[in-house]
Amino acid sequence: MALLLSILFYIYAVLGVFLWGENDPERFGSLPIAFLTLFQCVTMEGWADIMHTQMWGCGQYVQAGTNGLCIASRGMPIVAPIYFISFIIMGTMIILNLFIGVMMNSLQEMQQEKEEYLKAQEVAKESPLQHELNDLIQQSHLISKRLEDLAKMVSK
Repeated sequence: MALLLSILFYIYAVLGVFLWGENDPERFGSLPIAFLTLFQCVTMEGWADIMHTQMWGCGQYVQAGTNGLCIASRGMPIVAPIYFISFIIMGTMIILNLFIGVMMNSLQEMQQEKEEYLKAQEVAKESPLQHELNDLIQQSHLISKRLEDLAKMVSK
């Protein structure tokens, strides 16, 4: 799953740099910066502002705190929502599956530990005297069966 998430991030980062490297160099100017931007998007932190910048172009959608690095304002009102929404849906589903897998693995390990603990408790409850008593009972059953067999042979 982590490999799948890495591939998803890489594909979308390369695509983001290709599509919006000049429009928004603060967020898609290079591959490492695009990775950070995509991480921000998958955690749902301010992704709408990032998408709006790509939809309308950096010249039309100016937000507070930008350094004015807009090289070529180019909006893509259809491509940007498809890009961001598909990335967020796929990314959150993969991350959700990772967390569910970790949780299921932890629960399974806890269940195994509980079973081992209960087995150890059962063994600890049986004292050596209990073992000897069980052996004596089994031996007495064998002796009584042999005596019955011997009595049948004698009575014939």
